[in-house]
Amino acid sequence: MNRVLRNTYLLLSMTLLFSAAMAGVAMALNWPHPGLLITLVGYFGLLFATVKLRNSGWGIVSVFALTGFMGATLGPIINAYTYAYANG
Repeated sequence: MNRVLRNTYLLLSMTLLFSAAMAGVAMALNWPHPGLLITLVGYFGLLFATVKLRNSGWGIVSVFALTGFMGATLGPIINAYTYAYANG
C-alpha cells in the first residue's frame, strides 16, 4: 500500500511540475491565450483521452499532455495579471 501511495504522489508531483514549467515557458515566450473554444476543446478532449487510455502506457502521456496544456493556457493569464500591476 505504501508503494502505491508513493507512486501516486510521485506522479502527481511530476505532473504539477510539468504544468508549472509549461506555464513558465508560456509566460517567457509571451504566448497569446488560445481562446475559449480551443481551451475547452483541448481540456475536454485531453481529459476524455486520459480516461480512455487510463489502462495503457499512453495514459501517462495523455496525463502529461493534459497538464502541459493546462499550464500553457494558464501562462497568458498569469502574464495578464503581472503586467496589469506596477510591481508585477
